[in-house]
Parts: sequence; structure tokens; C-alpha cells
Amino acid sequence: MSDSKRIEEFSRKEKDFLYIDLTGLDSYDELNKISKEIKSIIDKYPPGSIYIIINLEKIKYDSESIKMLSDFIKSNKGYVKYAVIIGIDGPKKFMINHMISINERKKLFFSFSKEKAMDLLLDKE
Repeated sequence: MSDSKRIEEFSRKEKDFLYIDLTGLDSYDELNKISKEIKSIIDKYPPGSIYIIINLEKIKYDSESIKMLSDFIKSNKGYVKYAVIIGIDGPKKFMINHMISINERKKLFFSFSKEKAMDLLLDKE
């Protein structure tokens, strides 16, 4: 885990994973700091190679954080092979789907737990 205690890099079955836990995050400044840290980690990987699981459970959704999440999705597009978002439903899921479609992300899925997300990603090539 990184200093923020919210980011974990690991490998399974010859795949590189990044687990990002933003559970309960309600500070724009903290989200901004973590986004920069995540980007520096992702940039170390070859294009199209990393699998991401991001937990957005109980995260604060305001105009600043929504824009930052959208920019984050756009900035890592070339590096991420597949991604799974966990911890959202209802209107938040609709909003995230909208960001995904705007940023032309086709390899992004939703799940309800880290374990199920891992199972889903381990089956992807």
C-alpha cells in the first residue's frame, strides 16, 4: 500500500493490478492528491497492460469531484486494459456510465465486491 493507504499494486496470474480504495472520500483536496499519486503509478506500466479495481463506495459526489473523476478516466485510458468499479449503484452508477461513454471507455465493468471484481478481471484477456 502507498502512504495514502488507499492504493495497492499487486500481480495475479501474470497480470498487474491496481486496487484504488476511495471509500468515504469527501475531500476534493484528498481526491486531487490521490489522483496524482495514482497517475504516477499507472504511468509506470506499458500501455494497455494494467487492470484496475476502484472502490467508490460512499464517495462524495460534487461538481469538482465528478470533473476530476472524468479527467482521471480520460488520462489513464491508454494504460488500462480493463477496469472494474465497485461500491456504486442507482444515480451514481448512471453518472459514472455517462462519464465512461463520454470518454469512450469500453472495457469498464461494475461489481459489488473486490473479490468478484478480481474474478471478472482474471477471466479477461
